Amino acid sequence: MKYVLLLRGINVGGKNKIKMEDFKYHLTELGLTHVVSYINSGNFVFESKQKIECLHANVAQMIKEYYDFEIIFAIINEKDYLEAAQELPAWWNNSLARRDVLFYTKQVDINAMVESIQEMKLHKEIIHFSKIAVFWGKTVEEEYLRTAYHKNLASKKYYKQITIRNGNTFEQLLKILMDQNK
Repeated sequence: MKYVLLLRGINVGGKNKIKMEDFKYHLTELGLTHVVSYINSGNFVFESKQKIECLHANVAQMIKEYYDFEIIFAIINEKDYLEAAQELPAWWNNSLARRDVLFYTKQVDINAMVESIQEMKLHKEIIHFSKIAVFWGKTVEEEYLRTAYHKNLASKKYYKQITIRNGNTFEQLLKILMDQNK
C-alpha cells in the first residue's frame, strides 16, 4: 500500500530543522520502501505492508529517537488521498488567488474543527470538507487579510494539530502517487 506522510512545522523560519535525506533514510530503516520526498517541508510518499496504525506508532517512535522536538504528522493512505482529489468541487481548479489544504492529524478533533470552520464568517473564500482535509480557496488576493482563513485560523486550538500544504503541493504529491502506479 502507498502512503503520504506530511510533517508539520519543520524547516520554517530556521526552526525544527530536518534534512529530508536524513528523514528519508530513517523511514527506510523502518522498512518503508520507494520513499520519495518532495521539497523541503516534510512531504513523503512511500510504500509499506504495515497497517496505518502501526506506521503511526513506528514513525512517532522514530521521531522521538532522532529528533529533540515534537513533530506532528499525518499519514494518509493512497486510496483516501486519491478519493479526496477525485471528490474536489470544480472551483478547486478555477483561477483562485490561494488554495490551501488543511490536513487532519491524529491529534485533531475533526468534528470540532469542522464545526468551528462552519461557524466562521467567510470573506471571498470557499471551502470543501473531505475525509482527509479541508480544502480552502481564497478568491481575491487583495482581500486575503480580510479572510476568515487569515483572521481566525491561527487562533484556533486545532491550528497546531493540523498540517497545511498549498494546492500545488497537494497536486504534486498526487502526481507522485499516480506516477508510481505506472
